[in-house]
Amino acid sequence: MSFAVPSVSLSYITSAVLAGVHSFGVSAGDAFNATTQKIKDAVTSPIGQGVIGFGLGVGAHRIVVPLIEKIVKPLGIILVDPSGPGPGLVLMIPLTLFVCILGPIGEEKVCRGDLQSALKDKLESFYVNRGFSDSAANTAARATSVFFTSVIFGLGHFSNAIIFWCNPVLLLPTVVGATIMGLIFGLAKELSGELHMPIGMHMGANTLAWAPFARAYCTKAFL
Repeated sequence: MSFAVPSVSLSYITSAVLAGVHSFGVSAGDAFNATTQKIKDAVTSPIGQGVIGFGLGVGAHRIVVPLIEKIVKPLGIILVDPSGPGPGLVLMIPLTLFVCILGPIGEEKVCRGDLQSALKDKLESFYVNRGFSDSAANTAARATSVFFTSVIFGLGHFSNAIIFWCNPVLLLPTVVGATIMGLIFGLAKELSGELHMPIGMHMGANTLAWAPFARAYCTKAFL
C-alpha cells in the first residue's frame, strides 16, 4: 500500500495566508473602532465630562491660587488661615458636603445655567440692535455674559465670611480667585454646551481649597 502526499500549490498557500492576515486585520480594526467608540462615549458622557472637569478644576486651582497671592500681597492681605477660628468639627461633615458637592452643583445651575444663559440671550438681542451681525452678536454676548456672571459669582463669595467667622475683607483673595475661576467655568460651559464640565471643575477646585481647612479642624478636634 502506498500513500500519496497531496500536492498544495503555492498560490493556495499564499491565498490562505493573505485571507488569514485580512481576517485578522478586519477583526483588529473592528476591535479598535469599538474600543475607540467606547472611550469616546465615556469621555463625552455626563460622568466622563464631570471627571475630566474635576481634574481640570484641581489643576486650575493650583495655578490660580499663587496668582491671587501675587495680586493681593501688595494690599497687605493674606489668604484665610486654615488654623484660625472655624465652625468646628460638628459642622465639618455637612459643610464638606455642601462645599465640595452640593454647593458647586447649585452654584453652577444658578450662575452658569440660569444667569449666564439669560444674560447671553438678552445681550445678543442688545448687540443685534446695535448693528452687530448675528455671528458677532452671538460671540460678543457669550463673552460679555461670561464676564458679568463671573463678577457676580466672585462677589457672592464675600458671604463665606459666615463660614470662616472672619472679617469679609479677609476674603478678598477668595473673591478674586472665585472671579477668575468663574471665568474658567463660564468658558467651559460655553465650549461644552453643558453644565457637566463646569460642575466637575467647580467640585475639583472647591475640594482642593477646602482640604486644608478640613484637615486643620480635624487636627484641632483630635489632638
